[in-house]
Order: sequence, then structure tokens, then C-alpha cells
Amino acid sequence: MTPLRLRALGSMLAASLLFIPGHASAHVTSTGLATLDLREATAQYSLSLPLDELNESARATLARAAAGEQPAAAEVATWLRERVTLSMGGHACPWARIRLQASHIDPTRVGVLAEARCPVGAPDAQMRDQLSAQFGEHYRSIVSVTDASGMRSEHVLDDKTPLAAVHAGQRPQWGALTMLGNEHILGGSDHLLFVVVLVLGAIGGAAASGWLLFGRIAMQVTAFTLAHSFSLALATLGWVRISGRIVEPLIAASIVWVALAAWQSMRARRSRPRAAWHQALVAFLFGLVHDLAFAEALTPLHLDGAALAWALLAFNLGVEIGQLLVVVVTVPALLALRRTSAGSQALPWFALGAAAAGGFWLVQRLLGE
Repeated sequence: MTPLRLRALGSMLAASLLFIPGHASAHVTSTGLATLDLREATAQYSLSLPLDELNESARATLARAAAGEQPAAAEVATWLRERVTLSMGGHACPWARIRLQASHIDPTRVGVLAEARCPVGAPDAQMRDQLSAQFGEHYRSIVSVTDASGMRSEHVLDDKTPLAAVHAGQRPQWGALTMLGNEHILGGSDHLLFVVVLVLGAIGGAAASGWLLFGRIAMQVTAFTLAHSFSLALATLGWVRISGRIVEPLIAASIVWVALAAWQSMRARRSRPRAAWHQALVAFLFGLVHDLAFAEALTPLHLDGAALAWALLAFNLGVEIGQLLVVVVTVPALLALRRTSAGSQALPWFALGAAAAGGFWLVQRLLGE
């Protein structure tokens, strides 16, 4: 193997291994999901926190509090009283009761439940969330507020915009959920790697170009999009429930499968008329699996009816925007590499590197690390 090919091999393998995170789950989001119900004199507040994405000190305290350790629970209650404030009609709503509970759906999350005494019938409310001072500057809360009239609205609160103003009859704001969907796909290294090798398999080693190549890529991406949109809806509505212990290894296995298929296609260096349909079917089947990993993303917001339908649309729009960005960046880069001698020789090795990354995740998740 020539030095040029060795350098290309090393760089492509290194690029693929950059997708491997330091823990088994590759879905990284520093987002707390909260609900606030202002329809009664006693406001109801709940906050679902992702333990894996918080700083080590906060994670340990929350875990002890959820396990029933009273000093830790008192410390968490102090955090809430100091960092989250609520007022209605210009009057402060003091927190009356605060408790914690572990999630029965996702063991990596902890719920904080609280009640606040508020004036009855106040048309406006304000909520200030400064939990980023406790959990780190990259933390943010997405809060679904039900006002006194029963109208829902979503708000993103972080260190730069800690204040949410809620007005009676305010229209729903779905930008927060679109942002959440975008963060889920762009923060998921395994999903990103799958999309990259999916496009790589569509390009393959064939001499396809122009509209034929575009059609092959569009067919696979569309099949993947339709499938994971469908499975996201089923999972969020509660019609399908599959444990993450099954879904996560399957996602890793899908990367291995698609990456090896892309490697075989490029090594064959010839067009296969039926391959596009076969690859689209594989993309669809794996797409059904991939969005089951996002199934619990909206659950803590406790949406239903029309609110849930619009939330699903907004969240999925964010996922698709993130996926489209990956495709827009990946396709020109891979095509440019395929046109060069060194690049065309290195791309199959990148596919093998992606398969290695998927295999690493698969073993890690099967072992439960």
C-alpha cells in the first residue's frame, strides 16, 4: 500500500472514529423538560432532568435524592427555590411542596415535582429559570405552560433568556419543540453516522451521476425519513413500547449493516439496477428502529390531543432539518472524494471504519456499559 493510500486510510478511519462517544448512549442533549399548569390556585410544576448530561456533582445529588436520601432531597429543593421563581399578576407564587421521583420509563432521568400557591384568576404569569447556574452553561429547560384559560405554550429558558412571560390565551409556540428535535438528531452521533453511511451507500462505487445519482440518494433518505416519522408518532402516542435496551443495540447493528453494504457496493464498482430499491427498503426498516430512540423525547411534556399532534409535527420538523443539513454537507464532500483517485480508494475504508464504530457501540450496549 502506497504512503498516499495509507494517509488516506488513516484519515478516513480517524474521521469515522470521531463519532464514538465515551458512553453507550450517543444521544446527547442538555435539556430539561418541564410542565407548568396554572389553571388552579395551586400551580403544578414538573421537571424531567437527564442525569447523564448534567455535571457530576448535580448528577450525584439528584441520584441520591431520587433514592430517598433526605439531605440530598433538601438540597435539590433549595436549588428549585433559588433558581426557579414564579409569579402571577405581579404576586410571587412560593413553592409549597417539592419532591423527587425516578423515571419508570427512562432510568437515566429524574423527575422534580413541585406545587406553588398562586392568586386565582390572574391573567398573566412570569417564570424565571436559572437552573443553568446549577447544571452548567449548556443546560436549558423547555417548559410547556398551560395558562389559566387552558392554552398551552412552549418556552426555551437558558442562561441568556431565563424569563418566560405567559399571557392568557397566548398562542402555542412550537419553535422550542423544533429546536428540541434538531438537537436530538444533531446530538446523536450514531444517527449522524448512519445517515452518512446511508448516503455513502447510495453513491457507492457505481458511475451514476446527475439525476440518476440524485434519485438514488433521495430514494434512500426519503424512505428513512418516512419510516422514522411513522415510528416516532406510534411511540409518542404510546401505541408501541420497546425498551431502550433493545433499541440501542439495534441502532448500532444498523450502522454495521449499512456500512458493510456501502463497503461492498464500492468494492464491486458496478451498478446494480435493483440495489437502489433494496437499499431503500433497508433504509425504511432501519428508520422504523431509529426513531424509537426518540420515543420518550416528548413524553415528559404530557401533551395530548391537538397539542400532541402539533408537537409531533414541530419536533419531527426539527429532526428533518438536522438530517437535511447532514445530507447537504455530506453529499458534495463524498462526491468530491469519489472523483479523486486517493478519495475513491479511501472511501471503502471509511465505510469499514463506520462499521467498526457501530460494532463498538453494539458491544458496549449489549454489555450495558
